Amino acid sequence: MLEALSTPLPRYVWRATAYKSKDPIFDLLFDATDIEHGKFVVRIIKYENTIPDFLSELASGPESDIEKNFTGERGKKIFKAFKKRPTV
Repeated sequence: MLEALSTPLPRYVWRATAYKSKDPIFDLLFDATDIEHGKFVVRIIKYENTIPDFLSELASGPESDIEKNFTGERGKKIFKAFKKRPTV
């Protein structure tokens, strides 16, 4: 967690938290200053490993049927972030 707090981030950051029941699973930190053209997801913070690691494994493989079924670019960017972005 200290790494996430000490890493330089954009000036404005949005946070989205994924939950399983009432328990947080991971946070996605977005660059709010450049959603359309920037990195989009700048950091993934894991609170548990199972689901984020599974998504990372899916995203690291060849283009999957899951990725092909995304209708928007933002969904694809989020999915790909599990392969490209560091997780804490």
